[in-house]
Amino acid sequence: MGKRTREPIKPQNVNGTSALSTPSIRTAGACGVIIFLIAFMMLPVVGIIQVGSQAAADRYTYLPGISIFLLAGIGVVQLFAVLVHRKNMMIIGGLTLTLIFIAFGGLTLKQIKVWHDSETLWKQVIRSFPGRVHFAHNNLGVVYGKQGMHDKALEEYERQ
Repeated sequence: MGKRTREPIKPQNVNGTSALSTPSIRTAGACGVIIFLIAFMMLPVVGIIQVGSQAAADRYTYLPGISIFLLAGIGVVQLFAVLVHRKNMMIIGGLTLTLIFIAFGGLTLKQIKVWHDSETLWKQVIRSFPGRVHFAHNNLGVVYGKQGMHDKALEEYERQ
């Protein structure tokens, strides 16, 4: 019988799904740490750890989001490792990411116009949620009052 030799596994012969479904130990450890971070950062949000006098601190809801984006980054790195040898897929992926960045950039510019000042913000809230956000009229009245437009302020106060 002839001696059989083993050839090394070439990246182009690896199925993308198997490469993504069996992450390296280092990646699995990083994912575990990030999942722990998500759980830990949720503690003040759900009220298990109190920050201040309120039962839950919803102002900290952005913290767990950081960990979720770290997990997404690991997924992108794993996907990149699989696709690096497939030129067409790299081009399609790059174009897709570019379109996503352009779309989110456009939405950001649109939202920045809404957040220009308090008057613009509260008018947008009233337009978007008519009759459902009653304190928006109060807040718009406060804005008008600070600007010296007392008649408009009274109109907004009466609409609440």
